[in-house]
Amino acid sequence: MKLFSFRTWFSEKSLARDMTFYNGTHYFGPTVILISLDGFRQDYLQRGITPNLIEFANQGVQAEYLTPSFPSITFPNHWTLVTGLYPEAHGIVGNEFYDPALDERFIHKKVEISSQTKWWKGEPVISPCTLPGATWTHALALIGIVDMANCHQARKKVSCRDVAWFLGDLHGMADSNKMQGIYYDEILSPESLSYMMEREAWPLLNIRPKRDASPHALQQMYDELLQYQQQHPDTAHYRVFLRKNVPEAYHYSNNDRIAPIVMVLDVGYAIVEKGGYFPKGIHGYDNPAEEMRAIFMARGPRIDRLLGRGSMLNPFQSTEVYHFVADILNLTPAPSNCTLCSHCVSRQPDPVI
Repeated sequence: MKLFSFRTWFSEKSLARDMTFYNGTHYFGPTVILISLDGFRQDYLQRGITPNLIEFANQGVQAEYLTPSFPSITFPNHWTLVTGLYPEAHGIVGNEFYDPALDERFIHKKVEISSQTKWWKGEPVISPCTLPGATWTHALALIGIVDMANCHQARKKVSCRDVAWFLGDLHGMADSNKMQGIYYDEILSPESLSYMMEREAWPLLNIRPKRDASPHALQQMYDELLQYQQQHPDTAHYRVFLRKNVPEAYHYSNNDRIAPIVMVLDVGYAIVEKGGYFPKGIHGYDNPAEEMRAIFMARGPRIDRLLGRGSMLNPFQSTEVYHFVADILNLTPAPSNCTLCSHCVSRQPDPVI
């Protein structure tokens, strides 16, 4: 099995130069089909229960693992894959969050809310397809297919000779149980709980004081959480930050949609109200954590010609997928947080405030 750095793709001559194909009646361009498997941790492939996925990987290229963006939850990472931006830059900072400028709450499960374009910033890779001069053959299909028989049926419906398949995950998953519960209503005082807006960024606990809360509410809530963390260093199982002090490596501070208080939990722990919902599997943790590692596979004629079937890519960040797709489609990508290619901006894109 060959081992490649993901940088190889960008340092070699692009395989998307020959943009169109002619079959005697129609011209066709390359097509990318991106399949997302939510919560499929990288080591799940080693359990011997996914023969079709293993076959897909063996017939194409795969990465040792994909590192999601922080927080390692679904909606922020879906939008990172197709924009190349960190959540603080593209604005989807959680599955649920509050926007103080709009004075509205984003709720991912309510389609009438989450489908509104005002929430989604950045330029997804499909956007250039709608611009003058672009053709319908610059296609990016976001589909949820696991069974390869269905994949073969889907391929028959794609009117394009050159199809590249990308199969990836958004984040991993960690086992959890009620013995690993952290009860924030036992840490915060009744007064602080009365100041608190509805929680944000589950399964993290991002805290925002109500608009009419006391001027000292934010500092009081933070001090209580920090004091408990410091007094119980072995059992608190969380770190609490003011948004402005969130570690730079998380890229999770430069957006007002991120609540003023951010709590990062130890892997496997959940912070809930006493008697509240407690799932058996949780994600959203520190994105480099082994349990949060995701899968990445790719297959198609252009990929085969450059890297060769059976090649293994070194681990890389989910922000790089955007440019991988754009390069195959011969599209000029928008500014992003990609770090591996010469046409990517080195500065961080202007955030959504």
